[in-house]
Amino acid sequence: MNISFLLLRMNCLPYFIPLAKYLKEIGHKVAFEISPKKDNKYNSIDYENNYLTTIGILEENGFNDIIQRSSFEELFSLKYINYLISLEGAGFEAFQSLKPDLHTLFYKHIILQNYNDYSFSAQYHTTEEIYQQSYGMWLNEEFHTKLLKYNLHYKGNTITSLLPNFWHYENKTKEQLAKETELDLKGKKLAICFLPRPHEIITESWKDVRYTPSKETIRTGEASKYLKHAIDFASHLTENGYLVVFKQRSKNRNETLKHLPNYIEDDN
Repeated sequence: MNISFLLLRMNCLPYFIPLAKYLKEIGHKVAFEISPKKDNKYNSIDYENNYLTTIGILEENGFNDIIQRSSFEELFSLKYINYLISLEGAGFEAFQSLKPDLHTLFYKHIILQNYNDYSFSAQYHTTEEIYQQSYGMWLNEEFHTKLLKYNLHYKGNTITSLLPNFWHYENKTKEQLAKETELDLKGKKLAICFLPRPHEIITESWKDVRYTPSKETIRTGEASKYLKHAIDFASHLTENGYLVVFKQRSKNRNETLKHLPNYIEDDN
């Protein structure tokens, strides 16, 4: 079979690459389609640096069949693929809204779960149709499958199975990190702790969803317990001879820890 993965942002790579490798190993032809959708999020592959990084990662993992699609009409009209896989529908559109005369696609669209994104997108007015018009969705545990089918009234097929993740990072030398933290790292074992968000985040757009999920399904819960877990584990590493550097996204700045000499942020 011919199976394609739809690229819009770099956050799809941790899900796509392990699955694409497996599908290729068992004999399927795998390709990557670059969405025609214009996107200005920081991790969008519309940005040249992100594009080059994405192409490089794919090529390093043995994938060279990467195609840029110029329009959704072109993407919707593909006849040579059997399945198109997206991450939460990102980069796709509701085809019947854009082309009312198109009643079905030549291929089957499968959506992969990305954390809890589906619990919003599958019932929000600008994205709900993408889910309802898809062939199926792959979720990582039965809790999410039941929520999607019974609370959000999803009519498509479902697969419930945990997907492996792929992790890519550019290794920084101790000298580079020392410049960011002003710490003396010579001769020390180093561990980087990626911190969870310091606060629970609920967006205003939840008021516009079609259904009303229970409080438990739309809230991450009190954030302090996750932060405590990270701090406790960092303390354990420190006791065992590691110098721990805390890393956080600048948009999720931790006001309690930001004064520490071993706290750093990225730009996203």
